[in-house]
Amino acid sequence: MSLTNIVEILYKKYHFTKALDHYNQGLEILPKLFPNGHAYTAHGLKQIGMIYERIQNSDTALQYYEKTLDIYQNIFPANHPETIKMNARIVNVVPLILSPSKQCFLINKTD
Repeated sequence: MSLTNIVEILYKKYHFTKALDHYNQGLEILPKLFPNGHAYTAHGLKQIGMIYERIQNSDTALQYYEKTLDIYQNIFPANHPETIKMNARIVNVVPLILSPSKQCFLINKTD
C-alpha cells in the first residue's frame, strides 16, 4: 500500500492530523525522487491545502494552494485543467480569510 493510499484512507476517516503527517513525510521524500517543481510535489501541496481547508484553516490552505499554483504555472500552460482548477480553489478560499468588513469593501469597490 502506498503512502498516498494510506493518506486517502486517513482523510476519508477524518484523521486529518495523521493525514497531514503522512503528506509531510511524502513531501520530504519527493525531492529525492523528482526534480524541484515536479507535478507530484504540486499534488502533495494541493492535498495538504485541501486538508487545511477542510479543518477550516483557510490561511494555511491558501499558502499551500499558492505554492501549488506556482508549480503548475511553471509546468503547464495557463489554460491547463490543473491550473484552472487551482485558480478556482484559490478564488473560493480567499473570501473565507477576509473579514466581513473587508468583504463589504471589495463588493462595494466592484460596483
